[in-house]
Amino acid sequence: MVRWEHETKPFIRTTEFLWQEGHCAFATESGARQNAYEMAQVYRSFMTEVCALPVILGEKSTAERFAGAVQTYCLEAMMQDGKAVQAGTSHYLGTNFATGADIQFVDTNNREKYAHTTSWGVSTRLIGTLIMTHSDDDGLRLPPRLAPYHVVIIPSGRPGTQRDAYIDRIEKLFQEAKFADRAVSVEIDQRDTQAGTKKYEWIKKGIPIRLEIGAREASAETVTVYRRDQNRDQSTVVKMNELVPFVIQTLGMIQAHYYQQAHDFLNTHMRTDLTTLQELQEYFSNPENIGFVQAKWCGDAKPEELLKQDFKVTIRCIPEKQTRTQGTCILTGKPATMDVIFGKSY
Repeated sequence: MVRWEHETKPFIRTTEFLWQEGHCAFATESGARQNAYEMAQVYRSFMTEVCALPVILGEKSTAERFAGAVQTYCLEAMMQDGKAVQAGTSHYLGTNFATGADIQFVDTNNREKYAHTTSWGVSTRLIGTLIMTHSDDDGLRLPPRLAPYHVVIIPSGRPGTQRDAYIDRIEKLFQEAKFADRAVSVEIDQRDTQAGTKKYEWIKKGIPIRLEIGAREASAETVTVYRRDQNRDQSTVVKMNELVPFVIQTLGMIQAHYYQQAHDFLNTHMRTDLTTLQELQEYFSNPENIGFVQAKWCGDAKPEELLKQDFKVTIRCIPEKQTRTQGTCILTGKPATMDVIFGKSY
């Protein structure tokens, strides 16, 4: 897709981007609403289970809702700078788009009616979300369920018949191995480059596991294993006959670790103790404060718009999980029971 953007950010907001989108038409409102919610759940499953992204599923407020939609579900993720990214959306469009595009069907009574439609999608923004959530100062950190390679083998020391033959044996060990219903993908870096340079290049690429094999490992029939989610110099020596189960188990541990790290960051940067507009304004005015604020809202759109205009803060979503407690609207001081998430966003 191509669209005009005054300000671009790699992956997050670009003039050209890739888009996965679906549209469905239904005879009934209930069928369409169910589809919109189910697709939001599909995206949440993919983001949490495959991308290791802890996302908040909720609905957009009227001011933030997709233009023309009756109901918009969103999946909000927190980046390491505390800002939000809308990682995916799913919309119930009512009959608004069907009316405009003349999408009609004949019902069981042989009457023409406008269809209830849905629209749902994710874009390359999800890649940006993945990068900004998991990466560290050394570069990318890719969840194993997404990484193009699970394992990279880096030969170390001088080439030799014994070492090279041993590397071939190690590669063959993984021929039948699977992780998360996918063949374990192994790459051998045979480039005529120093091992240290290769090592750092693969660290930057974020490949989950590095195996370093030299003459010492070949003689002892062991492998030196490095995990991308640990210190770059931290390693484990594993016997050849234990390597495959060790790697498969470690891939699962890395996947879980990335999710838990991001989940803990989200939880520790979610303020729930602010109750007044002044406190909210002071919080987001301080550049040292990063993260979201969960508070009560009465549904009044006017102060919501002023907050966005003056402080670049929006209601990111009305989360699916509600406390259902009585409180005071943080924007107006009126009685309120609805929980909402406030934050700055990309």
